Amino acid sequence: MEWTNNHDFAVFTHSLDFCTLLPATQTERPSIIQIRARDFLPESLVDRLVQLLTQFEPMLETRALITGNEIRANVHIPPIN
Repeated sequence: MEWTNNHDFAVFTHSLDFCTLLPATQTERPSIIQIRARDFLPESLVDRLVQLLTQFEPMLETRALITGNEIRANVHIPPIN
């Protein structure tokens, strides 16, 4: 998490662990994009990932938790404690 914060990256994951770690970091970054899907092959996810990046770009610039699947997506802006 510290590396992504220092290098201005977001985390792209399927794991629920990063969603638990975000509130614990108490930093302004990173943002997390979590995909819940049946097929995790890159060619199956690339179009959906590009859609999410485009749709939520302004939120990703700060600190956001974006969860998405093949049909819908949600964005949460966690508080910094």
